[in-house]
Amino acid sequence: MRSRGTASAANGKLIERNVFSEAFETNRANIAAEPLLYKRRQAIVEHPFGTIKRQWGFDHVLSKNGRKRASADVGLIFIAYNLRRTWNILKDNGLNAAFLADIRAARAFFNAFRASMGRLLNFIEISAVRLTFG
Repeated sequence: MRSRGTASAANGKLIERNVFSEAFETNRANIAAEPLLYKRRQAIVEHPFGTIKRQWGFDHVLSKNGRKRASADVGLIFIAYNLRRTWNILKDNGLNAAFLADIRAARAFFNAFRASMGRLLNFIEISAVRLTFG
């Protein structure tokens, strides 16, 4: 590698590489090899993330106490997304009213759960401030 550097400095040119540089290069090569496949992935996979982040307002994970808890939060968000998506697809296909009522009840439950999680986190933050400042 020294031959690729410069002789202007006493120790030659410094070349730094990220630990994941090989993975980045492999991914870049895969995208260049099949750009249509990557475009398809963007259309299929990126849409749910955009919906969850921008329309639902989940731009960060609520639980910051470890990977397991964050994974649980994200799992609940994806379950809610999948239930809502399923509900919209089935609704358009003409389900009966009783089944739609059950789905609406589940949707109301998830909305209430999200609201109560927000209140719980606010309470925890306020309690922490009281403990800190007396």
